[in-house]
Amino acid sequence: MRFTIHFLAAVPLALSLGLPLAVHAADPYVDAMREEGRKLERADKVREEIRADEHAERQRPAGKSALTQAEFEGLLRRDGAESYTLYGQLNAQKRGKVFESYRVSGKMSDAKRRIIDFYLGL
Repeated sequence: MRFTIHFLAAVPLALSLGLPLAVHAADPYVDAMREEGRKLERADKVREEIRADEHAERQRPAGKSALTQAEFEGLLRRDGAESYTLYGQLNAQKRGKVFESYRVSGKMSDAKRRIIDFYLGL
């Protein structure tokens, strides 16, 4: 009881002096876990795009694509916003490999799988 009274009396004093009530040091482990969680959430959004792409791809024959990389990027930007965001975070070499995967298979789902793999560091 006595501790509670002292604590309650100290709070207004600390606030009037502009002192923070509690200072939490950054925890690198917790920060890393949060970042990993964010990455997995973004990858799940791309997986949803992949499922939609696979459904559409079953409706048409697969084959090599004649698109240029710029055209591919425009298609990705238009039809896969989350994928395009992650694609933009890749370096030029990895973006080239993603495009090559699409060019060979003609399947956007293959390209998006490569994006997830590179984004997650697989």
